[in-house]
Amino acid sequence: MKQPSPLFLVLSLWAVTLPGCDEPRSTPVSDWDGVLWDSAGIKIVENFGTPLWREGESWEFTEVLRIGVAEGSEEYTFGLITGLAVLSDRRVVVADAMGHHVKYFSPEGIHERTVGTYGRGPGDFGSRKLGLFQGPGDTLVVLDQQNLRGHTLAPNGTWLGSFSASPRDGYWRALLFWNDDPQTGHIVSRYRAEQWEDPETVLHHDVHGAVLDTVVRVPPARSFAAGNSDLEVFYDGLPVSQLCFGVLVTGNTDQYRLLWYELDGTLSRIVSLAREPLEMTDEDISVFMQGYEVRWQEDGYSPQGVGREK
Repeated sequence: MKQPSPLFLVLSLWAVTLPGCDEPRSTPVSDWDGVLWDSAGIKIVENFGTPLWREGESWEFTEVLRIGVAEGSEEYTFGLITGLAVLSDRRVVVADAMGHHVKYFSPEGIHERTVGTYGRGPGDFGSRKLGLFQGPGDTLVVLDQQNLRGHTLAPNGTWLGSFSASPRDGYWRALLFWNDDPQTGHIVSRYRAEQWEDPETVLHHDVHGAVLDTVVRVPPARSFAAGNSDLEVFYDGLPVSQLCFGVLVTGNTDQYRLLWYELDGTLSRIVSLAREPLEMTDEDISVFMQGYEVRWQEDGYSPQGVGREK
């Protein structure tokens, strides 16, 4: 079991503003260099690569709240922050994977409650990443990666129950859940097929883990597992996907092209950028692999357990 290290993190919340504006602005005033057209109900967005931001239009960050100390009370120290949620009443909830718990703070940053201990039973978390997702009514879902379970917490931190996040029949690995619209409370997960060349399946769940529907099937990631562990190194050209603003966005890491899928599986938008991808160099691969090896060692894997392939 990994113990919290003496290195602690300070959590800061930031507001984003643009110079010369009374409130945040989502788009710059510069003319957009691109075209938008419709093809059989699918919006096609082509970008030609001219920068939009003019001098003085860049974003600025202002700190509005700081929680945490480098040394002091354990209520205000952190080991490895892997999740953050701001509730409707402005309370802040922080998931700490190294501490195996979730901490609740008041809108002023005062510690209110710590939930969870290390273990595999009710009220316990594992030692790997703890994902934190916000549902309707400020219900929280904590994804426990080590124990392959999801845990549902009430807004005040009361434990409401747990559900399995293990792979289903025909799949060998369940990947992380993604949060959907907090108003619906739906979350999304991706399951990797037993046959690596088969598409991966994206499923729609409620906050208690019940499967509501199959959203879409996406191309598999071309990767390898190191020995019997779940360590992976991804090749150039990896298919990737992410839930953004209630839609599933997919693409390939060697292309400037993204596909937007609604949660009913309908392709609604294609966005591209007219730019040639750069070839990955030996130096790029070396830096990438060094970063992965550091992360694996921080997660407690031995050097013998770390696989490497270019």
